[in-house]
Amino acid sequence: WESNFGPAIASLTGDDDSTDFVTLSFSFPYDGTGYTTVYVGTNGCIQLGSLGTDDDIDYDHWSWFEEFYDAAAPEICPINTDWDLSSHGTIHFHDFGNRAVFTWNEIGTDANEDALASFQVQIEQSGRIVFGYNGILDGQGEDLIDDMGEGFVVGITSSNGVDPGPTDL
Repeated sequence: WESNFGPAIASLTGDDDSTDFVTLSFSFPYDGTGYTTVYVGTNGCIQLGSLGTDDDIDYDHWSWFEEFYDAAAPEICPINTDWDLSSHGTIHFHDFGNRAVFTWNEIGTDANEDALASFQVQIEQSGRIVFGYNGILDGQGEDLIDDMGEGFVVGITSSNGVDPGPTDL
């Protein structure tokens, strides 16, 4: 877990179902391609290079799994669901020169904006990907199932149109 979040991505603060992009100071290698542009979504994913064929990072991969593996741009999701920053939370980006950290800090869900979660993904110049979690709806009276209101997907995909099936990491 990287505690130095860096600055918040101001354009995503206070938003729901939004994306913005950042530029890395290094090239992140993934599936034979180097990426310097990363799209960040309020719904818990980053997408490499572009927003793909649907021009979006969808919030409902659990319902429409093909959106996850068929977007035509690699997607990395520490936890994708219908997160909502309308009332709480920020998304941060910190580029350390050889790794970048994206942190969703104290964000609420669409079903309960007061049920909060903090998680992050780190991508390294070596190609390594690290997911970190620091409280997913674990507060007094918060319930992972009821307060999320939807399903969720955790994973990484090349978005090449092929269902990868389950993988034992």
